[in-house]
Amino acid sequence: MELVVRIITMAMLVAVGWLWFSGRKAIENTSLVSAWRWGVVAALVGTLAAAVSVSPRHWWVLDVRGLEDHLWYASCLLWLCPLVAVLGARRPGAAAWDVFVILPLLLVLEWPVTGVTLAAWLGGAIRELSLEEITLEWPTIVGLCVVLVMGGGNYLGTRFFPAVTGFAFGLVLLSWPMFPWPTQVSGPPVWVRLVGALLLSGSIGLVRWQAGAMSRSVSSRLHPLDHAWQDFRNMFGVAWARRVQLRVNEDLRRSSGKGLLGFDGMEFSAGHPKEDVDENQKQDAYRRAEVTLRRLWKRFVDPGWLAHRLGQEESEAPLGAAE
Repeated sequence: MELVVRIITMAMLVAVGWLWFSGRKAIENTSLVSAWRWGVVAALVGTLAAAVSVSPRHWWVLDVRGLEDHLWYASCLLWLCPLVAVLGARRPGAAAWDVFVILPLLLVLEWPVTGVTLAAWLGGAIRELSLEEITLEWPTIVGLCVVLVMGGGNYLGTRFFPAVTGFAFGLVLLSWPMFPWPTQVSGPPVWVRLVGALLLSGSIGLVRWQAGAMSRSVSSRLHPLDHAWQDFRNMFGVAWARRVQLRVNEDLRRSSGKGLLGFDGMEFSAGHPKEDVDENQKQDAYRRAEVTLRRLWKRFVDPGWLAHRLGQEESEAPLGAAE
């Protein structure tokens, strides 16, 4: 029965890899390509971990139980990278973010678990590579949780937050058997990881469906700018949305208009509901917000993304909106 569960887990992780890899089109016109690449590596390592789990208990000179744990841990750690990559997804610094933030993060969290043993083996300090089963120490667990909360919390209040929450719980369950508590508390590892794989595949499948619906939907109730703003907020999270929002509203306040960019789109000052504002004032606020957003969004998305949602650019951004 245990072997069947392991095979099902491997099938779920193959599905995760397919869902993630085929989602490339949803972010092809954005700076989120780096996050997608990290996910591809994580999916491959996770599938390899599941494949090792169904192999014989000894593989070459390695005890598979130890190798399996190290691959599971590496996969869970790599799955954090897409969430962290989003936080540095503004051009031209996105590539530097990978080098100076994500790689050091991987090194700090991986070194105490696997890096020390590999370095000793490669350096000749030990003759045989022996990877023992992992029991994570509390500083490592705290570090993983901080990164997970920081990356997942970026999507709080967005369309993708339920899927990101399921994704986070899936990662926790995949690494659960390595936590420092007795087996009777955590349950049989194979079943725990099966549930984690199911959550991971379901969450990524939900994101794929939501992203597809988002790119196809054209709501008659929303102004195109409001729709584009919600798409940007959902894709890049509230951290970048808030920074862009502050820059746009700074320009709108200088123009002495009533309109401001809110969480869901353009809003107007208290006592002046959108439908009661003079139409010329409303259109001017939308126009000024659009030219500013276009300039700011060029750091995150390609012209095709903007043209699909807002049409071709017609004017230049106001002074001061370039950064």
